[in-house]
Amino acid sequence: MTLTRYFVALFTALFICNAAQSQQAIPKGACLMPDQRWCWPIVPVSAGQACRCSTPQGSVVGIMQ
Repeated sequence: MTLTRYFVALFTALFICNAAQSQQAIPKGACLMPDQRWCWPIVPVSAGQACRCSTPQGSVVGIMQ
């Protein structure tokens, strides 16, 4: 394996690892719905309080993160 291919493989692995970590990050100011999806609340509240989001299925109550 040439040095160039080594670095390409290394940077590709680092990029994939960082992308996986960013998907697990908690979006600050988002509301965690009961089905574990995130939404942006209608009215922002403090962390840990109940928040309400509007979805195509209607209004959903979650916990502010």
